[in-house]
Amino acid sequence: MEMSLNGRTALVCGASSGIGMACAAELAALGASCVLLSRSADRLHAAMAALPTTAGQRH
Repeated sequence: MEMSLNGRTALVCGASSGIGMACAAELAALGASCVLLSRSADRLHAAMAALPTTAGQRH
């Protein structure tokens, strides 16, 4: 099944590692604009840099 999340916004908690990061990457790959939350700003910036930028935005 093909899914597109273009025009949607996803709020992802714990996005700097593990399941949260994997979810953020998949949502971004599907076209969602991702709002990432994490306790560590440094790890969050590294996670944001690793996300695909071809589809959605990262905040």
